[in-house]
Amino acid sequence: MRLLMAVAATRPQVELTAEVPELPQPVALAEGPARPRLICVSAPGATGGVHQYARMAAPFRGSRHVSALPLLGFAEGEALPADSEAAVRLIAESALLASEGEPFVLVGYSMGGTFAYRAAGVLEETWGIRPEGVIMLDTLSLEYKAGEGVDWDLFHENYLADMDKPAVKLDSARLSAMAQWFLRMTTGGAERYKTGVPSLLIRCTTSMSAVDRGDEAPPVPAHTTRMIDATHQTLIAEKSHETARLMDEWLRTLESEGH
Repeated sequence: MRLLMAVAATRPQVELTAEVPELPQPVALAEGPARPRLICVSAPGATGGVHQYARMAAPFRGSRHVSALPLLGFAEGEALPADSEAAVRLIAESALLASEGEPFVLVGYSMGGTFAYRAAGVLEETWGIRPEGVIMLDTLSLEYKAGEGVDWDLFHENYLADMDKPAVKLDSARLSAMAQWFLRMTTGGAERYKTGVPSLLIRCTTSMSAVDRGDEAPPVPAHTTRMIDATHQTLIAEKSHETARLMDEWLRTLESEGH
């Protein structure tokens, strides 16, 4: 990871969204009339991307609009955000573009949930735009600090060891972007991104070896927590239909409460 960070340091970096020729464009995964629409934020792993939400989005086809946002810097020739502030603002503005003026809920798998939550805070504070909610899929932290029950070194080690069958081509752009987003974008300043929008955390019953949850409350603030009989990987793969069902139930609760 240190080597990949060194590679990332050689790449162009942007501090302002105005420096980006074009914001990351949303990819539509499902269409339907129900509102709010779902806007998914890609997880920042080298194997992450909009494709990770395809199976989860399938049950919503015909009922609800679902799109996914790529993260800047994972494609060859793209610049990287210079810090977490630039990263979150890029996601927030990309989400506004993807919403097309419709009410929306931000969704994020794993670390993507961290950025979805932070982007909701930026949207509220900067533009007074309040998402209908935030859904975090087995997101482990918003702060990424010691003492949260997660061994982040082991987490990264396990992630790298499991990349034997990636769904995308791994190249220097993806690998260095992963290091930048994993290690630089998640550190510092999380307290600036607090949001009061309704939030759902879907937690897996089977923890990763790097996570010692025990009986402790998760370090991720959420108004509602639902458990799913899945692992961190199967949550958006083999168990994706169950994930979608839990999301849909919560969305219907939001609608009945008038959000």
